[in-house]
Amino acid sequence: MIRRHRQALFAVLDRGVAATAGLMVIFALTRLLGAKLYGVFVLAETIQILLALAIEQSPGQALIFLTANKDDENAFNDALRSVLWVKLLTFLALYALLELVAPWIAAAFDEPQLTALLRLLPLSTAGLILLGTANQVLTVRQRLQLVARNDALMFACLAFFFAGGWLLGLIDSPLSGMIALVLGRLAAGALATLSVLPVWRNALWGVRATHVQEALRFGVLSLANTLGVFVYTKADILLLGLLASKASVGVYGACVAALAYYRVVADAMNLIVFPRIAARREQAPETVRRSVGKLYAGGVAFGVAMGLPASLAIFYYHETLLRLVFGEEYVAGAAVLIVFGVWGLLLPFYRLAGSVLNGLGHPGDNAKTTLLVGAINVALNVPLILWLDMFGAALASIASNVIGMTLLVRHVVRRTTHS
Repeated sequence: MIRRHRQALFAVLDRGVAATAGLMVIFALTRLLGAKLYGVFVLAETIQILLALAIEQSPGQALIFLTANKDDENAFNDALRSVLWVKLLTFLALYALLELVAPWIAAAFDEPQLTALLRLLPLSTAGLILLGTANQVLTVRQRLQLVARNDALMFACLAFFFAGGWLLGLIDSPLSGMIALVLGRLAAGALATLSVLPVWRNALWGVRATHVQEALRFGVLSLANTLGVFVYTKADILLLGLLASKASVGVYGACVAALAYYRVVADAMNLIVFPRIAARREQAPETVRRSVGKLYAGGVAFGVAMGLPASLAIFYYHETLLRLVFGEEYVAGAAVLIVFGVWGLLLPFYRLAGSVLNGLGHPGDNAKTTLLVGAINVALNVPLILWLDMFGAALASIASNVIGMTLLVRHVVRRTTHS
């Protein structure tokens, strides 16, 4: 019991540190660049998130799934090698494609600055791959205190480069902000790799085809799921960039930062729920059913209890919070922030249901649901943005979240009832 509570504490601490690092970047850039230029940065970082999901997170989920119930060190190393190859080849393919289409993307958004920003993304992703792989190895082994330490290193590295750039007056454009972010991520990834250096030795040699196939099978399904999640959580930003002003993107992106707190809690529970369910998926059906019910209910209750005070603060002090944290021009997003305060309370239901399905070995359920919800989100966003600007984007996103939450919970009930 004590060990479980310590793990939960370290999980929350880790996600809290990671979210604080992101908030520090947002705070610095909203103040230094203003809403319009910050909107340009948000567009580039949104594309970065899409690429990181494809290259880093989906194969990483495959690594945790394939090794969670394996105590054999050789089996673990085989799976790690296979996943690293998948990450490397995906990285090379996607960034070769990005190099070709970067000018077209910039033209589509009518923003020439985007071309240079997009061409920096491979370096940024390299840092995220190093950090993410180290943390995935440590998550499999439930060494969450070391995961928290690695994310603290990310915070320290970002603080160093952003504070230095701020003091020297070097951060005055989206490009200089992206350079500071890239340097921080590369430094943190290199330092985090040291924590798992023995595991990385000979990691790219001796790969077995069967392990690559397993990693690709799970990784492709997980990728479909994460792409769906990206569409329903980030399509609003890209569509705002196409259909509204860059200032709207900047204000909306600042409001999205409020969701970081809720994601801290949901992701912290995910660090515990996903590997534990994956480790027990081959046990007796009744045992799996009890484990799923206990872990899901406990994680959701914790998430809602932790999110409620933040939502109450947003409901009562939305304008004051935006003015104090980001500045006067961001108060225009007050209505958007209120919607996100409601969305944050629903987030644990959605996130943890997806983790349960992945842990049970049914990422296809997750993928089909999130792709469907993503399509619904885009269909809602276009007319609502044209009608209500950024408030319409927020309404479309929360509506999609409610649909996705309902469908995923139904899948969990079906899979555990008929297993």
